[in-house]
Amino acid sequence: RLDELGLSWPRYERLVPAALANDTPALGEVLRQTLRVVSRPDEQPTARPQKLAVKQSALTWLWESRARTTKDDWLEWMSRLAVELLRESPAPALRACAPVAQMHPPLARRLFQVAFLACWAELDGTARASLVASLEAAFVSPSTPPEILLPLLALSEFMERNDHPLPIPARTLADVATQCGATSKALHFREAEFHSCRAPLGSARLVEALVYLHNNLKQPEAALGVLQAAQEHYALQVKLSWLEKLGRWHDALQVYERSPPRGEFALGRLRCLSALSEWSQLARASEAVWQHMSHPQQLEAAPLVAAARWHCQQWEAMELVARLIPSDTYEGGFYRAVLATHRRRYEAARGWVDRARSALHPELRAIASDTYSRAHAPLVHAQQLSEVEELIEYRVLQEGLAARRAPARPLDGPSHAVRAA
Repeated sequence: RLDELGLSWPRYERLVPAALANDTPALGEVLRQTLRVVSRPDEQPTARPQKLAVKQSALTWLWESRARTTKDDWLEWMSRLAVELLRESPAPALRACAPVAQMHPPLARRLFQVAFLACWAELDGTARASLVASLEAAFVSPSTPPEILLPLLALSEFMERNDHPLPIPARTLADVATQCGATSKALHFREAEFHSCRAPLGSARLVEALVYLHNNLKQPEAALGVLQAAQEHYALQVKLSWLEKLGRWHDALQVYERSPPRGEFALGRLRCLSALSEWSQLARASEAVWQHMSHPQQLEAAPLVAAARWHCQQWEAMELVARLIPSDTYEGGFYRAVLATHRRRYEAARGWVDRARSALHPELRAIASDTYSRAHAPLVHAQQLSEVEELIEYRVLQEGLAARRAPARPLDGPSHAVRAA
């Protein structure tokens, strides 16, 4: 009871006797009074929170990005910018989140876009120009990692959806999205660039890019529609590279085989043979055209030829062409791991698998939320690396068992090395 604790509540005091006496009318009256109190509207309107002042000078110094040169520099820049945008936000609710976000970085990343929009609305023209220049510098810097580029691309889309598009060229955003493997974002920005372009030459470049992106998104009808619209409205001629991007490999191969076996025609033929899995024919064709290709074309064709040599088990030739593939790419690490496994250099093979997996991580991160059809190829690559690791473990165990089953060397005579000495 409340009176035993020295407490008193009149409505409770009326409710308890009515409940003990099973007095339904009295209970109903108490409940009706309670409901009237709860449902009574506030007489005083809720005051809207006042906007807080934004220190533009502090933010201007913070978002400067030109001095960043390493991945750690960029990660620190992004982390500090996200927290400071919350700390300088004009919204009291966002500013109150700053201390927690500083201790819990995922919260800062989650609120980054909202905090940016809130601060952007309070910046003057000079501060906005400085901020856009810093973002463009981050987009075009060769040292900016995908972990920074992808959130910035998402920020550009968020600002556009909220009627505050950033004045950054659509071509820059599309190039960055293509570089990061964010195909859906690349298509959005490339379409915006196409609609704003008036030059016929630029239209041809954009048509090829749109065909490539639609084909990567498994939208062949849309890619074909882009080609038809380009022919009807821009009088553009269909190029061989467009046939490749549409997946019409047989048609493109027939044209390449009627063309001179040199330069871009030779490289295009190798691409078609690789897509059609004609490995023996690709290996023979590469021998015939290799000397007629420039060094950049040889570098581009090296992964295709390495795959053909691998399928044909031409290990010496595969090792020669694998040297042309950069070791920090997935193809470079994977083919070097295959060669090291074949040579029974298992520790080196494990190292190359790790390097190939590190090169694959940005691509997997970019398509983590996409459909299975888009994620299929990178997942197959990840599966290939796992299979190489399983093969390494199997061969190590197999050789260990073979060594234990080998007959022991007799101890009653000198060894071969001793006799030789």
